[in-house]
Amino acid sequence: MLFIARLVEWCGGFLLVALTAAAVMPEPDQPFLKLLVDFIQERRGGLMVTTAACILTSRVAQHFLERSVRNRKFIRAILDAVHEEYYPEVDRALKYRHRVTLFRCNRLWRNLFRHPYLVVYVRHGPHPRSRTVFRVDDHEGACEGIAGRIWYIDGEFTKPNLGPWSEDPAQQQQYAAAGFLSAEKARTLNVKARACTGSTVRVRGEKWGVLLLDSVTTGQMSEQKEPIVRRYAALLGKALE
Repeated sequence: MLFIARLVEWCGGFLLVALTAAAVMPEPDQPFLKLLVDFIQERRGGLMVTTAACILTSRVAQHFLERSVRNRKFIRAILDAVHEEYYPEVDRALKYRHRVTLFRCNRLWRNLFRHPYLVVYVRHGPHPRSRTVFRVDDHEGACEGIAGRIWYIDGEFTKPNLGPWSEDPAQQQQYAAAGFLSAEKARTLNVKARACTGSTVRVRGEKWGVLLLDSVTTGQMSEQKEPIVRRYAALLGKALE
């Protein structure tokens, strides 16, 4: 999006130069060029105003997009810090097994804006551009996943062992139930986490999203470490103001 905004500005600048040149250039001999120059000169005022408006709009868009890019870099640095502090004993070569994700609550056009969903905002770990979403609602039973559970209770929640995922349908049902998911939804997950912990993130006092840590192994998560998650969730809330 940032590249598109810059491209609009560059094209607009080129067009303004072309409009200015067309106003002072002699009448060309070629019929096509003569028609083009006549068209531009007849509508030069409107074209220049429209082009200037496009450039101004692209500059405003760039300001907000560049701010968003800087903000995401800062958020990613915070998630890196969460990862380092929460998993200090994990070998660096194995840390990819433990993810840290900041989810943002949004309504999605692809779901016809019918329900709010938690979508990946920034992630430390595999599948940073995942399109997996978790529905949230005012009714407990309509919230999906550990992330949805955290959103509903508006606090910290830890599931140190979800159980294994296997090809056995009965075990799949048990895994899904432990993770507050349907079996169908659980099958779509890119990573079948064995343990999860997290906390809600509030911005200016309002629920904004969820900080979620998930691991494909057990033994790293416990309720005793929830203060770490709570502290970083509060820091993220301040950073997003």
